[in-house]
Amino acid sequence: MMKKIKQPLYDYVVLDIETTGLKKERDEIIQVSAVKFKQDQELDYLDTLIKPVHKQISPFIENLTGISNSDVDNAPEITEIIPKLNDFIGDQPLIGHNVMFDLSFLKYNGLNLPKLEFVDTLDIAQAAQNQLKLPNTKLETLKNYFGIDNRSHNSLNDVKTTAVVYQKLRDAGYLQKPSRPKFRQWKSKDYFYDQFDNSLSKNEINKKRALFGNQLIDKLVVPENKSKLKDQIFVFTGDLKQLPREQAQKIVEGEGGIIKKSVVLKTDYVVVGIENPAVVVDGKSTKQRRAEELNATKGKNIQIITEEQFMNMIQ
Repeated sequence: MMKKIKQPLYDYVVLDIETTGLKKERDEIIQVSAVKFKQDQELDYLDTLIKPVHKQISPFIENLTGISNSDVDNAPEITEIIPKLNDFIGDQPLIGHNVMFDLSFLKYNGLNLPKLEFVDTLDIAQAAQNQLKLPNTKLETLKNYFGIDNRSHNSLNDVKTTAVVYQKLRDAGYLQKPSRPKFRQWKSKDYFYDQFDNSLSKNEINKKRALFGNQLIDKLVVPENKSKLKDQIFVFTGDLKQLPREQAQKIVEGEGGIIKKSVVLKTDYVVVGIENPAVVVDGKSTKQRRAEELNATKGKNIQIITEEQFMNMIQ
């Protein structure tokens, strides 16, 4: 059984992957990168693009990662890489940022390391966040904080960034600090993590831990923002990057807002996430188009907001 560990490591493998999306059941791995370190020095690496079998790389993912469909045309499939990755990691402990996301995809595709020990730098960053005065614990934020010069969302670069972040946090003593708070309103402090860690995406885990890991649930929405949610009708469209749509809806309802599945005359906000380009036309969903139509023809003032604007409302 895989085991999360906290003791300081100096010999380890750092791992990161890039994917076509957030769900291991419907999305595919398009890059795998792993670097082996001995006494914090790079010893060996495995880095390869992966050709997805059932799914094309969307323009959004291409823009995010710099990986296009033509880049992976002649790349190996994931089934060829998993055995090599198994051998590369071997009995070394693994380090990653939101590493359960990577492991969930890799295990789904056949990775078999039942005795693997691993460290999640997200946990360590959460423990250090207040003292370091970090606005969040994204890898990009940590990279900027520590002055690391690397392009993000390329898995090999992210591996090297994660390694430096780990070393900095380890040497500052943050491994020994607890990363899980005691929740007043949960039966068990481990309940949330045990239920969700093995199924959520990297962004979902990141946002959930950011939401629940730093503050009590009853202080999730700051007082001055409660009036923005109470009695307001919200409609969500598309997938959110920072937390599951269902969780966003629960936050709205928990603060007196109203969730509707479709846009009506009384709708106040339409929150626009990432749309499936195979379904929407010109990047706009039916819900967004309906809101624009009501604004234009009925004189309504439905606010069409981005995920980032919504997150600002609830923080």
